[in-house]
Amino acid sequence: MPLTYQDYLDGIARAEEAGRIKYLRREPNPHHPGARFSHINKSPSDQGRVSMMNTRHLSPLAQEALEKVLNAKGNQVFHYLESGLGLGVAAYDVYRLAKATNKAVRISSLGQEPIDPQTALTANYAEILFKLGVQYQGFVASSSLDVLLESNSRLDPDKRCFDSLPEPYISTQYVGTFPDDFTDCQSLPQEVDFIHDDHGALYYGALHYGSPIYESLRKAVSMLTPDGVIFMNIINRGDNEDISNLLKTHPDIRRVSGHILAKTSSVLAQ
Repeated sequence: MPLTYQDYLDGIARAEEAGRIKYLRREPNPHHPGARFSHINKSPSDQGRVSMMNTRHLSPLAQEALEKVLNAKGNQVFHYLESGLGLGVAAYDVYRLAKATNKAVRISSLGQEPIDPQTALTANYAEILFKLGVQYQGFVASSSLDVLLESNSRLDPDKRCFDSLPEPYISTQYVGTFPDDFTDCQSLPQEVDFIHDDHGALYYGALHYGSPIYESLRKAVSMLTPDGVIFMNIINRGDNEDISNLLKTHPDIRRVSGHILAKTSSVLAQ
C-alpha cells in the first residue's frame, strides 16, 4: 500500500509511545518549533517543507572520519549522535554503513522536530528532484513532505526515496532547540563515540541564537566517550578564541583538522 503522510505521523506516534522520542522543549505543542526548516505540517495551509537544508547526506570527509572510528570500535556498540536531524538522511547513511559492515550501532539525534524512525528518507533534495523528474511538478512547486510521500508511491521501486524498515534506525530522538532546551547536559545523550553536526543544532545555537561557540563545543565534549570524536562545521572557523579556550580547559581534546576535535586517545588523534 502507498505510504501516506498520515502513516508517517502514525510512525512518529508509535515512536513516542515506545519512548524513543524525548521532547525537551518548553512549548506546549511538541510539533511546533517555529523554525524555517520545519518538515511537519502544522496546519492545512502551512505545509512541512523538504529542502536542501534538512536532507543533507553525510559528507565524504565526515564519512572517512566516521569509518575509522567505527572500525576502531571492533565488536563494541558504536554510539553515533546526529546533531541537527532534519529528515534523517545523514543518520540513515550511518545506519546503512554500519549494517553493510556488520557493526553494532546506536543512533541518537538532536533536532527541532521528530521523524518516523521506520520510514527512512534515502535521498537529498537534489536527488529527490532527479528521481521524481518533471512529471511531478506538484512536489517541485510545494516541496512538502506529504506531496513527496504521495509522489514516491507512484515511482518504480528502484527509484523510490523512502525505505520502510522493520526496526527503528534511530534509537532515541531528543527534540528541542539549542541552547534553550538543551541547557542541562544531563538531558542529552551520554557516552557518544561520534558527534556529527553539519549546520545542525549546536552550529545554529552558536552562530544564530547568541550562544558562544565555546558553550556549544563544551556541551558536545561533555557527551563524548574517552576516545570520542566531534565532526562539526563550526570548528572550521579558524583558530578563534572560543576554540583556543576549549583546548586550554580540556587538555584531553585535540584539534585534528579543520572540522574535527577528538579525545587524545581517539584513533584520529594518534
